[in-house]
Amino acid sequence: MINQEILLQFLLSSEESLLCKAIFGTGDCPLYQKKQYTEINEKALNHPVFRYWLDQLQGEKTLPGLHGSFDTCFENACGKCLQFGFTIRDNILKKALDPYRQWFLTLPLQTSEISFSYDFYRNLLAFHLFRAGYEDREIVDTIHFRIKQVHDFVIQDRYDIYISSEGFPSMPKNFQKRPFVDPALFQNGISIFPNIHDVLAFRSYYQKMASIEEKDMIRRIIKYIADPRYQTIQEGYGVMFAPPRSYYSIGWSVHFHSQNQLFGYAFCNAFPTYRSSKTGKETLRIMESYQLPTLLYDFPSDFLQEKTGYLVSGSHMGMGVNRRNKTWRQLESSFWMLFAHQ
Repeated sequence: MINQEILLQFLLSSEESLLCKAIFGTGDCPLYQKKQYTEINEKALNHPVFRYWLDQLQGEKTLPGLHGSFDTCFENACGKCLQFGFTIRDNILKKALDPYRQWFLTLPLQTSEISFSYDFYRNLLAFHLFRAGYEDREIVDTIHFRIKQVHDFVIQDRYDIYISSEGFPSMPKNFQKRPFVDPALFQNGISIFPNIHDVLAFRSYYQKMASIEEKDMIRRIIKYIADPRYQTIQEGYGVMFAPPRSYYSIGWSVHFHSQNQLFGYAFCNAFPTYRSSKTGKETLRIMESYQLPTLLYDFPSDFLQEKTGYLVSGSHMGMGVNRRNKTWRQLESSFWMLFAHQ
């Protein structure tokens, strides 16, 4: 059973600035005196790991540049800064993100003229800006639209999302062994079924400003994800068709195994429909199996990878702790369990 007070005291006593900043990014913590917060915030602002990720936000602002596995891709660079507890209340991050906000405000909610994946890219940008603290009407409207879009799909209780590719243009050989997702389940190049990027945005929106009705809708979406029938869908979903003749591999399913198990659990556990589900209870059992007699946690290194790759796939779980420190796994493991139960 998680003991939040023990985890908090352990993490605070470590004086690891990015860990502490991640827990109390706003400084609104009764365990922190103002002087303590000011000191830890200053250390975090100058931490070389944070500075590295902040620098990655200086790249060219293009839709394809938002998404990818490189550190320079917006989803990873911004995601890491948010993971460390920074928001636009920190002027240094606000200065880096303001140009992205200004750019976003020039992008219409819907268009069929720019690219097949336009809606996916636009959502990705809006979701990160909202999590960072921006609440422009255009950003919030984007989240409203996506909640309704996904909710309208999940209430159908459809888990068989695949069809035969017969009758469609010839599929490349490297895709032919993968399942073909029904093209009717895409609108403007984005799936109407949920993805992991939705979960991150919905968690933040649920905690910040969702109405009672919207909370019900989000909980229903998470219930769909936690259903064992969803968990049997192929990880990464499969192959999508992009008219007139192109095919793409899809990713970003919300599965709770392999490398991204801890990451998915950390964000989904905020929702009661996940915690009460069979999937949620089983994943918690797995996480609790790594609890030490001290009530801290010590996950295997595979849970805590820090390497080139997608943040949402669990490739960037590091929290700036010196991994030559013999307690690094306990520190980062305990942080992620505390985050999952906030």
